[in-house]
Amino acid sequence: MKLILIFIIIVLVGCTTTTQIPHQNPTIITKTHTTIKWLPFNDDLIKKSIILNKLIFVYLNDESCDICKRMEKSTFGDKFIIKLINNKFISTSIDVEQNPIAAAIFYNNDITVPKIVFIKPTDDRWIVSEITGYMNVFRMVEAINAAEIFVKDNINENQSN
Repeated sequence: MKLILIFIIIVLVGCTTTTQIPHQNPTIITKTHTTIKWLPFNDDLIKKSIILNKLIFVYLNDESCDICKRMEKSTFGDKFIIKLINNKFISTSIDVEQNPIAAAIFYNNDITVPKIVFIKPTDDRWIVSEITGYMNVFRMVEAINAAEIFVKDNINENQSN
């Protein structure tokens, strides 16, 4: 009888102990969050763009900009946009307040964010196109397509001359 009572106590204690251990869902543990691969704006970025023959995607922003935050969450958080930018571009994000010297390359006097700049460092005219203001997913895809078409048209034009 004592053995049965001890067995029941061990089982009950064991059950309460295991139920107190937090259970973690294996899908949460293995789930990875995909983001745009932002690289620092420096000479290596330009070299990588030339070697891989990819445009540079520059995102100019400001930490205190609400529109930038909204665009980062909605547009840059979209799986299609993430895949598109990561596959087609060498990307960099520049905070205009934290890195005013790098930001000055892309502005004359008026600093307006958010701003997207497409750069082709091997051309005489490095800046392919630039767009200022909030861009939803649809507008971002349009801007990417327009930049790519512009580069292809210039390549074809240069080859025919």
